[in-house]
Parts: sequence; C-alpha cells; structure tokens
Amino acid sequence: MPHRSAAPGVALLSALVLSACASRTIMPDPLADVRVAYADWNADEPPYRLYPGDEIRITPVSAPELSRTAQVLPDGRITLPLIPPVMVADRTVEDAAAAVGLAYRSVLRRSDVTIEVTRTAPIRVFVGGDVLHPGALEMPGDVDALQAVVMAGGFGADAARDRVILVRRDPTGALVRRVIDLAATLRRPRSGDATPLRRFDVLYVPRSLDGRP
Repeated sequence: MPHRSAAPGVALLSALVLSACASRTIMPDPLADVRVAYADWNADEPPYRLYPGDEIRITPVSAPELSRTAQVLPDGRITLPLIPPVMVADRTVEDAAAAVGLAYRSVLRRSDVTIEVTRTAPIRVFVGGDVLHPGALEMPGDVDALQAVVMAGGFGADAARDRVILVRRDPTGALVRRVIDLAATLRRPRSGDATPLRRFDVLYVPRSLDGRP
C-alpha cells in the first residue's frame, strides 16, 4: 500500500472547507485532480469516542454513592471526587471506564466503574459546493448527509444530487471517500442511502455538468 503523507490530507480538507465559504462558481468535482491515496471505505461504525462537551454518568460499582454526572472539559478531562482529573477525550466508553477505574484504585478496593453517555456535544461537519449556505454546521445528535444538506439551505439549482462527495478520516487517521446518491434517497427515502455523518466530516455537492440535478 502506498505511503500516505499527512500534508495532502490536511491540504485537501482545508481546500474543501475554504470552498464551502466561496462562491458557487466551482468545478463539478474538486477532488478529481487532487493526488491523495484514499483508504478503502468501511461502512462499519467504529465505537464512539468521547469528545469535549459530552456529558457522561460515572458509577463506581462498589461505591454508588460516588456516582456523578460529569461533562468532558475543553482539555478532555473529567473531574470526580477523591481522584485527580482523568483524561477521557478521544477514548471509547470502555477505555474511559478503565482509565477512571485505574484512578480509583488508590481509594477503592473494588475500583471498577461503568460509564454511560447521557448527552453528546454537537457534531460539527463542513458542507460545501452547490448548496445555498455552505460552511461549518453544528448539528445536534445523529445527522445524515441529506439532513446536513437541508440544514445548509438545500441544494442549489445546478447541484449534482446523485454525486455528493463525502470525505472523512477512518479510525487509523487515513482519508476515505465515497460518492452518495442523494437523488435516489429523495425519490425513495426508505431505501436510499443518506449515510450517517460523523464529527468533522466534509460533504461536498458538485455542480452538474449539464446544469441538471
């Protein structure tokens, strides 16, 4: 597999975000001439990783009286009774519970804890291309590609709705890319592929070459 440099990926994401704030005079596919080695798309959803602003419920198994609801702070840590702040951001719920349990070992004989996510921070995605209001969007909860386009004001008159481009990073940090047919989703909502979005996804709506959606 070819070596993937971080610089092209960063440049690509920057270009797409900038294009989201530019005029609608754009090429049909801005990724066509960008030399980036994309990894294979994997439809499997990876475990959720905690993010600053998330709210979680922590319950020590042997000391339920110490149970607390805590918010993940901007530095990625949570504060709990009797122990120093614990880093939980960018960790799965299971890994975060293990980290908190390790911190409680000095004060509890049985230090196992359970963690439940009670509220997630808004998901920021970038929507660009032929939409009415391109830019960065803050989205509460689970949002799919079609909902993101609607929140960006909807498709422009010349949008290629069957060739919407989604770029994201997979759990290894590699860039992955797929093309989504939102025209089919609009025609058949139950059987279409609207594709759930993840934090920091880039969604790009190209313009149709012949001016038709």
